[in-house]
Amino acid sequence: MLAKTPDRTEAPSRITQVPLPLLCGPAIVGNRIVLGHGTVLAALTATGAMWSCERPSDTGLAAMLGAAYGREVDPDGRQVRAILEAARAMLIGRRAEAADALSSGRFGELDRESAGRLAKAEAMLKAGAAPRTVVETLVPGALAKGYDPNEPRDERGRWTSEGGEEGRQGQSQRDRAVRSSDRPQLIPAAAVTPATEDEKEKFTDDHFADAQSLADKLHMPVENILGLSAFESGWGKGPYAADGGNNFLSLHYPAPFATGYRTTPDGKAKVATFES
Repeated sequence: MLAKTPDRTEAPSRITQVPLPLLCGPAIVGNRIVLGHGTVLAALTATGAMWSCERPSDTGLAAMLGAAYGREVDPDGRQVRAILEAARAMLIGRRAEAADALSSGRFGELDRESAGRLAKAEAMLKAGAAPRTVVETLVPGALAKGYDPNEPRDERGRWTSEGGEEGRQGQSQRDRAVRSSDRPQLIPAAAVTPATEDEKEKFTDDHFADAQSLADKLHMPVENILGLSAFESGWGKGPYAADGGNNFLSLHYPAPFATGYRTTPDGKAKVATFES
């Protein structure tokens, strides 16, 4: 008995669509910090013999997180700081510290809809949209809600209504007042004009020998030392490294071998200066 020849006109079998993997909270994957459906919040990249960190600006990160979590996120708040601290720890090879830093951000748990907004926010920022426009477009009314890092959450990190609106607002206002009054206002490297490729190469050439000497003493790759110094100093163009400051790691005063100090813009902290 001959087998029946398949009818080529028959409708094909239905193909099951496998949903994209979902990271409900920020996670370290390889040399990247990712969230949602693989959206990159920060990534370590190698340029020649040096590692550096590529990421959106602080306001860009806040916009991406705001779009994902459905409310305004403070660019100087806990969650953005957690990502920056994790990136710094990754640059010097301390992945456990990076993971701890992410945990300190107390990120809520994303669902697939939220992850979709996060991906759209990333695309809008890359296309040149302003961070505020991104949040207003993807989460209408989010900016009116404001950001409250102290609002009660459930066991999965989601915001709840427990505690009453008035109490939450008062606690949030006190928290913001403490943050703004007590923390020194360091000038971030992100505020410096981005370095060109030639400037990056010059920075590497100028500081490779010193970085290698320090790396040998600390028993870590020289790429990590160079990358962290570039990250902290804006490739040597930041206010604490340039014009004779020679502080490429934003070390506070007093510090070993310091020759003096510069104060932060608000006058609350002293940043060390060095002879070379």
